[in-house]
Amino acid sequence: MDSNAYVIYTNCAILTVHATTKSDGTKSMDASGLKIEVIESFPTVDSLSLDDNRLTGISDGEMSAAVTSISLRNNSISSLQTFSLNDAMIYIDLSDNTIPKLSSWEMPANLQSFRCQSCDISVIGGVLFPSSMSLATLDLSGSNVNGFEVSNSSVDLLENVDDLVVTTTGGNCSDSRTKPTIVRSMYLCVLSDELFNQKYFVSGSDSNTDQSYNNPAEDDGGGGGGLSNWMMFATKN
Repeated sequence: MDSNAYVIYTNCAILTVHATTKSDGTKSMDASGLKIEVIESFPTVDSLSLDDNRLTGISDGEMSAAVTSISLRNNSISSLQTFSLNDAMIYIDLSDNTIPKLSSWEMPANLQSFRCQSCDISVIGGVLFPSSMSLATLDLSGSNVNGFEVSNSSVDLLENVDDLVVTTTGGNCSDSRTKPTIVRSMYLCVLSDELFNQKYFVSGSDSNTDQSYNNPAEDDGGGGGGLSNWMMFATKN
């Protein structure tokens, strides 16, 4: 399969980005700083860097199952509800994006590391952490979280994260149904699993159906449907 990426600009210029094969046989690609705004499809690489671009999200069905590590530092991401990532993902870095609220988002089932440094996060609510207990790093350094609402089953998961960097400043829970709990110096507002799912609708196919990310390339009539083995980027200068 083709592991190259093709970046297409509005002046019809095309830039080819090549994958690099590491000594262990895995493939990586660095497509940072290329003014990328829209992703049409992903290449068959294991690790992908899209830092310093203009992406706002990743649509359902775009992400290749081959990609297990993705870095999206310093893009235009403001909500995790614009994200649909495969369950094989083990590393995500969204640092230096402004994401005021982490809400109604289910982490990939086998995720090991989630970083969102300097993301100005003030509220966390409705995030489902991996039930497999795979999460080893949760780094939200640079944010002061005023409200952190979780399900009861997430408490044990957070207690067992090896590298945990979360600063909470709120001392009150806005939902009277929650139970205030302190875990590893974090002030949590804990809901029963049933109430949590009822409130956030984050399980299964019912989650966030009214807030799905629309691909601008489709709205503009952009093509590229025949390039299933490539990664097409639509960008603006």
